[in-house]
Amino acid sequence: MIGGATMPVLEFKAKMRGMPARILVFRDRIEWSCSTSLGILTRGVLASATDGGAEVGARTGDDETGIIPLPQLSSVTAERVGLHSQVTLRARDGTIDVDMSHSKAGRLQEAVRQLRTPAPPAAR
Repeated sequence: MIGGATMPVLEFKAKMRGMPARILVFRDRIEWSCSTSLGILTRGVLASATDGGAEVGARTGDDETGIIPLPQLSSVTAERVGLHSQVTLRARDGTIDVDMSHSKAGRLQEAVRQLRTPAPPAAR
């Protein structure tokens, strides 16, 4: 687990920039890690956390990791590209493109939609 002690709601294996990646969806954030065998990646700030800022896109050795808090996520779109879908996660300050199967793309979009929808008030 990259950034927390809670269990992920969903976990996917995918590709980012042609490299193997792991996507974890939690109730409050999306985390990703991408193995980069060459270790040649730039760092980027993709989202600001509500508590003053969190850098997404940190590089550790030959891995790049990141966190996008769900409140900072503006959209999740999927576009069919051949046998796979390209999922674009748009945050306030940038985007992340992930290649995965069509079924995983649909499940990721649905999970984010459900997590971002406020729960109805409890009946008293």
